[in-house]
Amino acid sequence: TVFRSDSIDFEIKATDNFALKNVVGHIYKNGLLFDNNSKNILGESTEDTFTVDISSLNDGEYALRYNASDKAGNIATTKIFNFVIDNTAPETPVHESPADESAQNINDFYFEWSDVSDAVEYEFQASQSPSTDEDGKLNSGVWNNKDNGSGDQLLLTDSRIHSTGANGTWYWQVKAIDEAGNESD
Repeated sequence: TVFRSDSIDFEIKATDNFALKNVVGHIYKNGLLFDNNSKNILGESTEDTFTVDISSLNDGEYALRYNASDKAGNIATTKIFNFVIDNTAPETPVHESPADESAQNINDFYFEWSDVSDAVEYEFQASQSPSTDEDGKLNSGVWNNKDNGSGDQLLLTDSRIHSTGANGTWYWQVKAIDEAGNESD
């Protein structure tokens, strides 16, 4: 399972029929203890929730090893959840066809761009206006495959999409999205 470190925290819920003593959620990287997380339970609580914050983790493979113990000395079997942190955006796709400033004789062609190796999908948008926002994204009369597409256009995994717009000048952008949800420029 792949996550961005800012996209999730792990929540460990422990229950016991007597009284909990502590809940543990250690993070390991390359088999070595990387982050020591535990919570001591005060009083006679039989249920508690413990959150393990992963927001500071860098890219890499990790394991969350977690368990709980009660005040009678019983220790639950340690469970392991393996995960990958990916905070790195994929490469930006390069426009291939039609070439910038080119003219098409008929509105039956494909917008095509370079494949990005770690992309699991692409987001395509086109507009007949060159107007962009402060981030450089088209922002006037935009057609977007995720918002306006149908069928195989909604989840765009190929590095091309068929032209379906009206005749005229079109401006287009595409970004790659990886498994963790990181987006290219």
